[in-house]
Amino acid sequence: MRTPERQSGYAPIADYAAIGDGRCLALVAPDGAIDWLCLPELDAPPVLWRLLHANGGGFFVLQPREDFGVERRYTDDSNLLETVFSTSSGTVKVTDGLLTDGGALLPWTELVRKIETIEGEVELEWRLEARPRWGQVEAKASIREDVAFVEWEDDAIAILTYGCGKPRTHGADVSGRFTAGRGEAWLLALLYFHDIPYGLPPRAELEGRLSRTRTYWQTYAREIPYDGPWRGAVRRSVLAQRMLTHSRTGAIAAAPTTSLPERIGGDRNWDYRFSWVRDTSLALESLLAVRLSVECERSLAWVLEASGRGDLMQPMYTLHGEPDLPREDVDVEGYLGSKPVRVGNDAQDQLQLGCYGDVVDAAFRFCEAGHFLDPASAKRVAELADDVCELWQREDAGIWELDPRPYTQSKMACWAALDHALDLADKDRIPADGAKRWRQEREAIREWVESNCWSDDRQAYVMCAGSRELDASVLLAARWGYADPNGERFSATVETLRRELAVGPFMYRTTELRGQEGCFLACSFWLVDAYARAGRTGEARELMEELLDAGSDVGLFAEQIDPDSRAFLGNTPQALTHLSLILAAVSVMRAERNAI
Repeated sequence: MRTPERQSGYAPIADYAAIGDGRCLALVAPDGAIDWLCLPELDAPPVLWRLLHANGGGFFVLQPREDFGVERRYTDDSNLLETVFSTSSGTVKVTDGLLTDGGALLPWTELVRKIETIEGEVELEWRLEARPRWGQVEAKASIREDVAFVEWEDDAIAILTYGCGKPRTHGADVSGRFTAGRGEAWLLALLYFHDIPYGLPPRAELEGRLSRTRTYWQTYAREIPYDGPWRGAVRRSVLAQRMLTHSRTGAIAAAPTTSLPERIGGDRNWDYRFSWVRDTSLALESLLAVRLSVECERSLAWVLEASGRGDLMQPMYTLHGEPDLPREDVDVEGYLGSKPVRVGNDAQDQLQLGCYGDVVDAAFRFCEAGHFLDPASAKRVAELADDVCELWQREDAGIWELDPRPYTQSKMACWAALDHALDLADKDRIPADGAKRWRQEREAIREWVESNCWSDDRQAYVMCAGSRELDASVLLAARWGYADPNGERFSATVETLRRELAVGPFMYRTTELRGQEGCFLACSFWLVDAYARAGRTGEARELMEELLDAGSDVGLFAEQIDPDSRAFLGNTPQALTHLSLILAAVSVMRAERNAI
């Protein structure tokens, strides 16, 4: 039991739990406030965004009127959130969920908050302050036949209050209060409609859908046949990833938020509500390891189609596979005053050579698991290998989207793309017309990396040719097969990276960025993976346990963490972190079983 806290109106990033339906996602604070919700999809302009503007950003709160303590958890193996509020007069449980119809999307968005009394009685209040499109359009509130409506342009929110008090309007806002006593349950529902008639379901229908949504998530989770270590954390990460996967397209959003800072007060604030090519490769390996073939097929199909648009592959695309990510800054306060607040992402115009390796790697993992590519996909993968032969010598922005340089990790990814393409061609999974050149360029890349990117002085593969800086992303070389996990150079690199980039269990991305941001959580899980692949299972287990202890109270992780305070930083929940967690757990499981 704890008392929720806010600083200058902002809840800690780690305090936010996520609920989602495969189309949009809401962030719920321990004090019962939903402070982030974009509608109709998670990459749309927000309607509730107090997350980035404490006074005036919009929220939907449900909480006791007197002082309270809180305990939270996800309902067993689901994406429904349970919050227990305890007061001096009684205790109530609130179950929050974005509903589906047995996993299928509804024509509208349905967010339900069910209140049940555990003991005594508790007076509660609720309030909706909708601020659509960053507050740039005016909403109007009205009450018709005891139903509250907030309307703007072609959009509307209806608030259904089954026992939750008579709604009242205050300008564009709506509120209510009620007393929850023994032996009853209450239902508060937010329904969002875009340019369609307002279908208002009766309470029994909402209750039934809430039950079916719980059953859907629990069935989904319990069919994950993972029986290795940290089973609960792996399942939670799979469920988080599923919320971040667009139900219609299979695209995986990097995160549901924008502009949460990598350092409080800093300006490294980015919009992550898009799908990174990089994440798809990790998703394929992580999710195939827990045998979720349907999700993998859809994500692979999405990335192959999206990456074929344009002459050069982009690092990211919209959730619908579009290449254009219009950029603007929004004039709002930002989380704890951290500006700017950004919409869109300039990195769409960067060359990141690692993306080519990621897509070929994804196809390789898919086929390695016993699946096959259709002719068009096979042709596309072969074309990507041809592109690598043409592009690998160019400087690029690297995995971290920095100034163009000859990044070591990018060159290693190009080697992996050609190595995997050759394997696929040898097995007749893709056309082999370019195989001779792929083989020649693969050897040329290795020779170049070993000659230019290894530092005897640093005893490590450095960040880029001619540099002394270090980069944790070279830990992925063992996963790709570029480096022998127990090889002399890779083993030395692992030791150097941990010594110079780690603070306790956490790792910075690069020596160059150290001090400008928090530690990047995915990098720490990559270190677990590297230890496991080298058979260093004791060190891998110890590090994994420390990392999992740093998760939120409901098992979620953001992009980064402050190594001293352990406060989360960056956008949350972060797909790359959770996918890397799954990868690390599976690698430890396999290493321990191989050691028997």
